[in-house]
Amino acid sequence: MVNTDTNENSNVYEVGYLLAPTLPEDEVADTESALHEQITAAGGSIVAHETPEMRELSYEIEIKDESGTQAFDHGQFGWVQFSLNSVDLDDVESAFIKDDEVIRHLLVTVDPENAGKQPEVAVETEE
Repeated sequence: MVNTDTNENSNVYEVGYLLAPTLPEDEVADTESALHEQITAAGGSIVAHETPEMRELSYEIEIKDESGTQAFDHGQFGWVQFSLNSVDLDDVESAFIKDDEVIRHLLVTVDPENAGKQPEVAVETEE
């Protein structure tokens, strides 16, 4: 999905995130929607996104919680670009941190020329 409407007082950001592979497939869309709602509740506007899909990870990720340690070698990767005033960015970051299904995320500022474009994914090839 691409929406090119942005507020001139806002910046465009992108969050790449990894959902736990243990999240049932029928709950992925609900989790994605909840994260998008947190962005709009903070005053943001979704510019583009990709629904999370299962991917093999380059390395194993260990997550520690009250039930012990879990190791994941797969995860459901998705991303969302959004426009938002920078003063409200902490609310969005907090939403990704607090969501128990998000095992990793990375928030970056997007160059305005690349807003709405799908991020490039590096793919290794055998020579």
